[in-house]
This record gives sequence, C-alpha cells and structure tokens, in this order.
Amino acid sequence: MSDRAGLRVLAHAVLHDELGATAVGRLCPRCGGAEHGRPYVVTAGGVAPQVSLSYAADLVAVAWGAGPLGIDIEDAGPPVDGTDRLELSRREALLKAGADVPVVAITVPEGYVGAVAGTEVTWRLAGPAALVR
Repeated sequence: MSDRAGLRVLAHAVLHDELGATAVGRLCPRCGGAEHGRPYVVTAGGVAPQVSLSYAADLVAVAWGAGPLGIDIEDAGPPVDGTDRLELSRREALLKAGADVPVVAITVPEGYVGAVAGTEVTWRLAGPAALVR
C-alpha cells in the first residue's frame, strides 16, 4: 500500500481514529473543485479542526489543529536548485498554513525530512515507512 491512493486511505483512517471524522474531502479555493485543494474533515459534532496532509514515497503525514497549519514531508536527498530539502519542507508547510506561524522540523523516519507550521498542531505519520524504526 505504498501508492498515493493507499496512503490517502491511511491518512483518512488517522483522521477517523483521532478526530472521529465522518468524511474527508478536498476543496480548491480557486475553482471549487474536489479533486485537488486543501483537505477538510466533517465531524459528528462541534467545529471541525483544520487539517493538512503530505505524501512522500511510503509515508503520509497528517496534521490537525484549530488555527492555520500546514505539514510537509519530503524524501531526503541532495539540495534542489541549491536549497536544502528540509528548508523546502519548511517553506511548503508555511505555504500550506497560509499565515505567518511558527515552523519546526518534525521527527520522521530515516530517508525523509519534514516540517510542521502552526501553533498547537497535532500530527501523525502513517504508511510502511512509519513502521520502520
């Protein structure tokens, strides 16, 4: 289950288990399409938290919280256009948050780098690589 569709199933399971999500969808703020865009959850009661997802090879990162947030994971490797992969991950997490919020590196399995942006953000990893310690 290392393909993106399989990882998406695992991400949805995390959101169901952790938040009681009854549905997970995507919504593009520009075109209104459901095939891409920011993920969202529907919960049985109360205000649903904001969520962010990121995929890399055999790993998916899932983050949630009350305010602006973003998470990003990348395969570790050489710099891209002179930029360190962790820095790219930090930039992507901040871009996903869409706000000026703190960004920190997260602990991920060997062979990956990752960052999460926001305050009071909870996150989990899933997928075959998440099981390797």
